[in-house]
Amino acid sequence: MTPLATRAPDSGPRLLSDEERAIARSVSYASIFDYPLTLAQLRETLIESRQTPTQILETFRSSAALQHEVACCDGFFCLRGRERTVAERRVREARSRAFLATHRTFLTLVSMMPYVRMVALSGSVAHLNLEGTGDLDLCIVTRGRKVWSVTVATVVLAKLLGRRRTVCANFDVADTRLPLEPEDLFTASQVIHLKPIVGADVYRRLLAANPFVQRFYPNFRPPLPTR
Repeated sequence: MTPLATRAPDSGPRLLSDEERAIARSVSYASIFDYPLTLAQLRETLIESRQTPTQILETFRSSAALQHEVACCDGFFCLRGRERTVAERRVREARSRAFLATHRTFLTLVSMMPYVRMVALSGSVAHLNLEGTGDLDLCIVTRGRKVWSVTVATVVLAKLLGRRRTVCANFDVADTRLPLEPEDLFTASQVIHLKPIVGADVYRRLLAANPFVQRFYPNFRPPLPTR
């Protein structure tokens, strides 16, 4: 990938280092979704870089070129000039929590369906970053070849509960076919941001079956199982 060229304040243009570029790429990617990152989130979603939180801060504070592109506002990293997204993130988080509360019954029933191995939030709702009314995007892993029947049952249940316009089971796979395609940054980002409601063990199997995710996000670790 071509290095990012920037112009730091009071200096000539220069290329960003690998460490600076990783930070800029990760913040830029999150900015597509108007989603500023905490330090912990930036560390976890660093693209093709293994920097620690301390190293990220040292890189950021010592680089005028990087600070020309990226701002740190109230503990969040965002593209410079887009600091307004920090306040918007808080609004969207409150909206997302209220949205999920209205779908609690539906999510519980889907999780209890026969042949369902994992149900996870996906897309903007997984980030608690709903814009407007938004959709309830789900990733569902089924036992064996039951993908089609579970998908149909999910749609029928959503219709019966009056949720058909918001529910989107857009990422359904069988537990016998966990490798995903294409093996690109978008797919990797979708995988690491899944938020399992049930089936945390299956989620870890999904990650193990897709080692390309680790190449893009070497700092990412799945949540530890709860006891």
